[in-house]
Amino acid sequence: MKMYRRILAALLFIGAASWAAAAELPVIALARDYLGPDAALVAVQSIRYEGVLIPEEGAAEVPIEILFQKPCQQRIVVKSETTVETTALNDYEGWHRTQSAQEPDKQKLTLLTIDQLRSLRANTAENLWFYTGPSHQGGTIEDFGEVSVRGATCRKLAFRYTPSVVFIRYIDTTTGRLVQSETEKGDWITEEGEIVAGGVRFPKRIVRHSKMPDGSPRVITILFNKITVNEPVEASAFTMPPALFR
Repeated sequence: MKMYRRILAALLFIGAASWAAAAELPVIALARDYLGPDAALVAVQSIRYEGVLIPEEGAAEVPIEILFQKPCQQRIVVKSETTVETTALNDYEGWHRTQSAQEPDKQKLTLLTIDQLRSLRANTAENLWFYTGPSHQGGTIEDFGEVSVRGATCRKLAFRYTPSVVFIRYIDTTTGRLVQSETEKGDWITEEGEIVAGGVRFPKRIVRHSKMPDGSPRVITILFNKITVNEPVEASAFTMPPALFR
């Protein structure tokens, strides 16, 4: 199950660039409009994704649930036949728990590192604030101008939360559709299909492309079958359990 933890953490440039606030970039307004009416985006307080994680071609899929809640809470649960892994963020507190699927009392709980907290906080903002996340966490957006990606003319933007936490987005300049995302490690991510919830357009499938140490390609997929917006969420969903080790 540690493999799944690394995969999800990842699902968490040199060149001339101009710095700008989200409100100053017309392409941001276009991208937000593609997702849904501004009132619907602003109204989002929580998002629950339910689906399956497919680690690589031919590998067994496992159930996954991802929960985000404003202002800065996140929980990811991945289950296999033998293990349940939960990673949670509660503002500046974060933890990871591994449990036996058959005997839940058999568990190990660890605190997240500062770097992991920064990454999860940025990832939470990216999911809840719809292209305006950096403005809520003291970050910035860099505009690298127009580039061609996957046959579309796109605006290349870097959503920079810290020097080491950066999300690169390629947004279609005609439609506002997110064509591709990149990580600072060079992996690239695409979105396919859609599920509309709460008046907002979400992807049905997320596909991550990376390379193995030997250079061979690796493809990881998350397929969502249900997305729920603004359902009531108990604070205990994110609160760290009392025992560190058992």
